[in-house]
Formats: sequence, structure tokens, C-alpha cells
Amino acid sequence: MIYLITSFYAIYFFKQISLKKKNVDTNRLAKGNKPKNVVKLELFLLVFTYLTALLQYLSLFKFDFMGQVSNLNNSYFDFKPSETA
Repeated sequence: MIYLITSFYAIYFFKQISLKKKNVDTNRLAKGNKPKNVVKLELFLLVFTYLTALLQYLSLFKFDFMGQVSNLNNSYFDFKPSETA
């Protein structure tokens, strides 16, 4: 899963950089002549979008969102068959 998400974001950022070299502006949020409340909302959406992507990527490393990185060898979703006698 780490390779899939890393590949996705690598391709996405490569595309953004290549379009920027061609002078194509793909980011239209919080730019231009817009009312102040629209700019505030779009700026919030822009920050939230990048923050969500960062948290999605960090969650692959089992980041517990409380300031510590969990043990990578211990997963909450590991299958542990019950012992029956």
C-alpha cells in the first residue's frame, strides 16, 4: 500500500510540475478577483486538502496522531486465530 500511495503522489506532483513548466496554472483556489469570504473558504479548502493528503500518507506508517509513531511490527488489524482446545 505504501508503494501505491507513494506512486500516486509522485505522479501527481510530477504532473503538476510539468504543467507549471508549460505555464498551465492548475491551482485556481484563493486566487483572482473574488469576494473576501470566497477567498477565505477556498484557502481553508486548499489547506485542508494538503493536510488530508499528508495525514493519509503518514497513516501508512501507523502514525497515531497523538505525537508518536506506533510500532510498525504491531498492527491493530493483524489476524490472530483464536486458540481452541
